[in-house]
Amino acid sequence: MTQIESALTEDYRPVKLLLLDHCHDDRENNLHQKLTLKLRQSDRIVLIYKAVERFKKHRKVDERLVRDLDYGLLVVQIEGTVLRKLRNQDREVALAAVEQNGNSYSYIKGAFQKDLECVRRAASTCGNRIGMRILNQTKNLFTDEERMGVMKLMLENSRLNLVYLFRYMSPDWFKSLEFCMELLPKVGNHLFSVFFDSFRGNRDALLQLLRNCTTFDNNFPQLVEKHVWDKELVLEMVSRVGISIEHVPRNLQADRDVILTAVKNDGRALMFAHPPHNADFEIVTNAVKSNARAFFYVDNELKSSKKFIEICMRENLDDFIILRKCDFEVDNAFKKFE
Repeated sequence: MTQIESALTEDYRPVKLLLLDHCHDDRENNLHQKLTLKLRQSDRIVLIYKAVERFKKHRKVDERLVRDLDYGLLVVQIEGTVLRKLRNQDREVALAAVEQNGNSYSYIKGAFQKDLECVRRAASTCGNRIGMRILNQTKNLFTDEERMGVMKLMLENSRLNLVYLFRYMSPDWFKSLEFCMELLPKVGNHLFSVFFDSFRGNRDALLQLLRNCTTFDNNFPQLVEKHVWDKELVLEMVSRVGISIEHVPRNLQADRDVILTAVKNDGRALMFAHPPHNADFEIVTNAVKSNARAFFYVDNELKSSKKFIEICMRENLDDFIILRKCDFEVDNAFKKFE
């Protein structure tokens, strides 16, 4: 690039060469050869410059330059995947291509695909398919530390859906709470099974993961070992997925704070409320605010309360209008106070 730019900016005057039939002077011969070489080199540089400008506008490769490394280096910095149309590449060209677009990893030579720096640059800009390929191909190629370094670059790559890469990641990585915590916000703060499978007996690790997620896989409660459960852990869990109260130990399921927290997240959690909690005014009103279908699990006496019905209509009117059309029991309960 530097050589081409400097040549283009050089004050170069075209030289008209005189082809002599008889040249007996060696000095004149040497001068002729040097000027011819300089002219050819300048023509090549101008050709490359113009070809690159055309590529910028039209994305068309100049067939005369497909083996020229200088031309290749310039065009892959504009669009890395154009490497597939070039007939020559060296490490510098390969690095520039994957840095511009990680998906060009498919088109670099086999030796460069095993080059750690090429892999690292590709990991920063590639898409899902190439990300899977990189993790799969490097299993036995690099050390665990080197592969983890590649994975850390992928965490910052916004083009990747990291969920698709789970099965290509080393299981040992998920034994690291630090790695799981770093990965969690990159997958929408969804706590997938692979995150907590290694910590099912570690209360503090599970608590930390729960506090940093917004939701979790349905099998989370079933995988947690029984001795780990306590009120603090359950409260964190039901505050994110209220219906998960179904799977907690019965003594915690009967705790008023746990029930109240669960129904605030999902009113349907009221179906697991033990009496007298299904008649607790604060609990049931929070339940119907969250989900109108919680009405079915409210104590019958409260269903006949004008105050309760008014709260239902005030706090969740749209859902109750729909529910009344679908259910005879609900419609009758509301008609009493119209």
